[in-house]
Amino acid sequence: MSATVAPLSADANGDVTVVVEMASDPVAVVQAEKGRDLTKAERSAIKKSLEQEQQPVVGAVEAEGGAVEATMQSAYNGVQATIPADAVDTVAALPGVVGIHAARTYTIDNAVSVPFLGVPQVWQSTGYTGENVKVAIIDTGIDFTHANFGGPGTVEAYEAANAAETQPADPALFGPAAPRVKGGWDFVGDDYNANEDDSVPQPDPNPLDCNGHGSHVAGTTGGNGVTADGATYAGPYDESTATKQWKIGPGVAPEVDLYALRVFGCDGSTNVTVAAIDWAVANDMDVINMSLGSSYGGPDDPEAVASANAIGAGVVVVASAGNAGPSPYIAGSPGTGEGVVSVAAVDSTESFPGALITVNGVGKPAINANGADLSGIPPLTVVRLVDNPATPVNEALGCSAAAYTAAGVTPGGNQLAVSTRGDCARVSKAIYAQMAGAAAALMVNNTNDYPPFEGVITENADTGEPYDVTIPFLGVRASDGPAFVTGAPATVAAADLDNPGFRGYASFSSNGPRSGDSGVAVDVAAPGVSIVSTGVGTGNGPATISGTSMAAPHVAGVAALTVQSHPGWKAGEIAAAVVSSADPDKVAGQQLTRGGVGLVDAAQAVATKVTATGDAFRTDSGWLRESALNFGFQESWLGFAGLKTITLTNHGDSAVTYKVSSAPSAQSEKAKLTFNRSSVKVPAKGKATVIVGLTAAAGAVGSSSVAGDPFALYEFSGDVVLTSDSSTLRVPYLLVPRSDSRVASSTSALFGKKESVATAEKSLKLTNKLGALTAAADFYTWGLSDAKDVPKAISDTGFDLASAGVQSFDVGGGDQLLVFAVNTHKRWSNPASLEFDVVIDRNGDGKPEAIVFSADSGLVNTGSVNGRSEVFISTAAGLFAAGFYASAPTDSSTILLPVYASDLGLTSSAGSFGYSVASYSLTDSAGFDEIDGVAGYNPWSPAIENGQYVEVPRNGSVTVPVAVDGAAFTAQKPLGVMAVVIDNKSGKSETVLVKAK
Repeated sequence: MSATVAPLSADANGDVTVVVEMASDPVAVVQAEKGRDLTKAERSAIKKSLEQEQQPVVGAVEAEGGAVEATMQSAYNGVQATIPADAVDTVAALPGVVGIHAARTYTIDNAVSVPFLGVPQVWQSTGYTGENVKVAIIDTGIDFTHANFGGPGTVEAYEAANAAETQPADPALFGPAAPRVKGGWDFVGDDYNANEDDSVPQPDPNPLDCNGHGSHVAGTTGGNGVTADGATYAGPYDESTATKQWKIGPGVAPEVDLYALRVFGCDGSTNVTVAAIDWAVANDMDVINMSLGSSYGGPDDPEAVASANAIGAGVVVVASAGNAGPSPYIAGSPGTGEGVVSVAAVDSTESFPGALITVNGVGKPAINANGADLSGIPPLTVVRLVDNPATPVNEALGCSAAAYTAAGVTPGGNQLAVSTRGDCARVSKAIYAQMAGAAAALMVNNTNDYPPFEGVITENADTGEPYDVTIPFLGVRASDGPAFVTGAPATVAAADLDNPGFRGYASFSSNGPRSGDSGVAVDVAAPGVSIVSTGVGTGNGPATISGTSMAAPHVAGVAALTVQSHPGWKAGEIAAAVVSSADPDKVAGQQLTRGGVGLVDAAQAVATKVTATGDAFRTDSGWLRESALNFGFQESWLGFAGLKTITLTNHGDSAVTYKVSSAPSAQSEKAKLTFNRSSVKVPAKGKATVIVGLTAAAGAVGSSSVAGDPFALYEFSGDVVLTSDSSTLRVPYLLVPRSDSRVASSTSALFGKKESVATAEKSLKLTNKLGALTAAADFYTWGLSDAKDVPKAISDTGFDLASAGVQSFDVGGGDQLLVFAVNTHKRWSNPASLEFDVVIDRNGDGKPEAIVFSADSGLVNTGSVNGRSEVFISTAAGLFAAGFYASAPTDSSTILLPVYASDLGLTSSAGSFGYSVASYSLTDSAGFDEIDGVAGYNPWSPAIENGQYVEVPRNGSVTVPVAVDGAAFTAQKPLGVMAVVIDNKSGKSETVLVKAK
């Protein structure tokens, strides 16, 4: 293949910085094609192969007197280099070179993410810009004084509006006669925060933003754009728009009518979202964007139901998936509502503004985190901050101006001040370095990747104090940190930095499936990393934010364009057009449960005349259809099966014929997908259907106990692919399977009715007749039991307690490892959505001395959920981690809580202790249960032997010896033996309970 030489901005006699594009696929593309994460060995092999392919280019660059700045194999297969302009043709002719491109400095904002989605081409080819489409932004309000919305564009205008924020807004800026923000309502007022018990909403007619989130979101959906000189952009919107210089790039649908529905105060959370959805329906909105959510969302959450109803009423609803990361079942409501388009975040930035820092003659790549102008920076001297052992302050972190001054930073010294990441906000380090007089600041990351891009720094994130950073703020990987020692000479030059996360999912983007019914939770993906949009109160300035909150408004903008292009279509049909036209090939590491069908495709959504929908769901407005086939959660010892129907609706004037095929995920190869037809003709203005069958043997799914890692999830998933001559539609499908063993005990009790419980060697026999797989049985001393007693009015998400027991192991030094087992009557989706408490009474006085509990690790440690259930201990001395994650697979009903006896204040001399058990739902304040009574246990002298671990073969049996201490039994009074069999049917069956007598 011959290379394509792009125009380069250099004269024939000068040097140019280029990126040489090579032919083979980089790691990210290979991973996307395989549909799974590559192993470390596979990644290494691909990188080595690409490095060999790049060697002729590296050699040619050096032979021509140039310098190689970077070689890239992960997200891009290429070489970045500075070469003489007259050597471009020589390099272009090398084998394997397919293109040479100018190395440009990218701005990480809508001017990148909107073109990444191909939106300017849609503006150009169709003329659709969202005109007369009404979009409600349910968020923190909108700064309608900002230039991005046609406002005056001054700080003074915002301050004046904010001073009167409880009064009706200026109709020239907000209302039917305003340029962009046509109406809305403030449901809460500035001081509202649902996290505070005494906070009460104070509604008013003026939804001016004082937080910033809503203004940023609104700008991405439909901001005019702000030119490089700070003026409101008035158009035209076409393909040339992407080539202009921007302070803030235009939104996806830059001529929509925006409506601000404010449900947040200046800080905190909200619980009035349903009212805002209701307002949107009542006021005939076309599209709702909700960049908000609550993790572990299900289809029955109030906001989810309200959203489904809004769809039935003709409003397209788009919501963010959440920012809780890759754990299963953590995607948030209202995005989990039926028919809602839930959006994941991908990284649309191919390269970052970067720098090559040459320190002691060795080049080190760095991120230019605030996008500073690096031209004209003089030679610098490194000043490395180090800790002073005589003080308790970690000076090396650079969290005060004094730390920089103490290290020797002085004004006018042309110094590169180097700190280490940690403690204070990253941007604070740049502020304090500038205060001390540094010419540039550098932060060494605490991991071996680059720190985040921050954008323009105008405020200390720790204190809220305004401060403009004008010096460069650079960041290097941990492995490059040791090179920066005090006194070392350094030079800084601009250089693009390859982004290894390009086209991949953001690490924070929340994962499906949907909690409860295991339906598809995330529908499509859109850019959501380092997005620059409207900066509240800045007049015409930007703000850089990452999150699925930033991804959702891209899709809301695409939905608005689709509404404009398809007048008269129902909301569900618009949603189907957006979802079924998404492109999985444009996402690296494509995964249905993580990011839905693929990257939203504006051109295809606007152009399609046929919609493909799946499951029907009921709303107050009648039956509607989703954009997916949800086979749901199934457990069986026989196998799995389901039948679903795809409905194709042709809105066009000509019949369309589609070939029917499937694209299963890598994990779904053992499932069989069948269709009642291999092709389907959809008549003009008519409908057609395809019946989809899914079957799999129980043996296609492994053990739940092996999948005890909460990040593990078995799934049969993929897309039904409908291909015509002109377009491709995809309908995702998902079944979450659980193969069951059938372990039971043929021993009804350790002692017969006429026997006295005494010291004896007993045994019990476990059988696994017709079970799907060999199962593990883990033995505990059974202490507590409870009936199924959660009221039907409360949605039981897996907290209705059934039984509890404990086992113990000698770990030396007089200590014991205790493991508490808690079983529930109904399965949970993710155990981290629940809290389980084991209350410890050391002395029998009825008062707890300690509580062992499991809860979402992120929620306890940082205040933000992450879907991992960790064990903690609460005592009079405070709260601390037990040092263990809880063991509990997804879609199961038994959780194991390990803890050291010494951490509970238990000693061998004290003997027995008492414990009781309670449970709580983190998603429903009414979700609570407790087991009456207190169980006794002595880990140094248990009444009934525990800790045995055996495997019960399929269609086989095993006999397990159980020793009983008669005297200890009389003192501790256990109920009997509790064999935990995670592979049994979820619920009470996961424990095999054998009474002592």
